[in-house]
Amino acid sequence: LNTYNMTNKTAQNDKTLCEGELVELESSVSGDYTHLRRWMLPTLLEVFQANKHNEYPQKIFDAGTVFLLNPSTEMGTEERQMLGVAVSEGAANYTMIRQVLDYLLLNLGIEKDKIEIKEMEHPSFIPGRVGKILISKKEVGYIGEVHPQVLSNFQLEMPVGAFELDLNMISEIVK
Repeated sequence: LNTYNMTNKTAQNDKTLCEGELVELESSVSGDYTHLRRWMLPTLLEVFQANKHNEYPQKIFDAGTVFLLNPSTEMGTEERQMLGVAVSEGAANYTMIRQVLDYLLLNLGIEKDKIEIKEMEHPSFIPGRVGKILISKKEVGYIGEVHPQVLSNFQLEMPVGAFELDLNMISEIVK
């Protein structure tokens, strides 16, 4: 899968119940593409929305760039390479997506005792079913079961489990 880097505030913040700062495009041609994405999950949910007429289960991933505001850089932004993974089906839940994460990290050579999930609050996910992913005590992403209101905002009927990993940080850890 290869989704767009350009998006809009509605998809990135409003539909996901978030308030994150976005990099705004100076002269966008379309109202659909007014900002650069700051995280992968909304674009994955848009893919599920466009494909809900297809068979389930649906399992997708995308590796791509996200853009964060960073006033300490020359351009005022920072680019990070991220991996987003999502599963949608009737039985999709935290446990299912956690198994996918564990398998991926195992195949990257990351020892199980180096991996920790710390419970966190995140408005896009069901409380108690979301966590920060830490590897060797460094925060590298998040994992969780998508909140029903977010699913409704994307017109999705099936549950979704998802995680996102910072590939820049994973690369440093694996080295």
